[in-house]
Amino acid sequence: ATWGYCQVAGRYTGYTREGCACRKEWSLNGVSITNYCGNPDSDPGGEWCPPVDENCQGATWGYCQVAGRYTGYTREGCACRKEWSLNGVSITNYCGNPDSDPGGEWCPPVDENCQGATWGYCQ
Repeated sequence: ATWGYCQVAGRYTGYTREGCACRKEWSLNGVSITNYCGNPDSDPGGEWCPPVDENCQGATWGYCQVAGRYTGYTREGCACRKEWSLNGVSITNYCGNPDSDPGGEWCPPVDENCQGATWGYCQ
């Protein structure tokens, strides 16, 4: 499959479970989706979306993330990498502050195009 799952507070958002940005508008078999995630084929796995970048997802679609079920988003709403390190300090749960940044915990985003930078403060 070439897809991913999405997320938003209390409902689905515009990201797959793998943290890839979803296309906002798309259609399948004549059914139009206008807010990132949908289930036009009654998939038992739930709502899904085609990712903006198939290289991020590794597929043409993915199940949508549900807010509260997954953690690790920047203040701009971009998905964080789950595991990363800086100067020998490993972070294994999305957000951390390995450099004692006075701004608080931060993370590298899965998609730098979403963040517009190589890092962002966590929500």
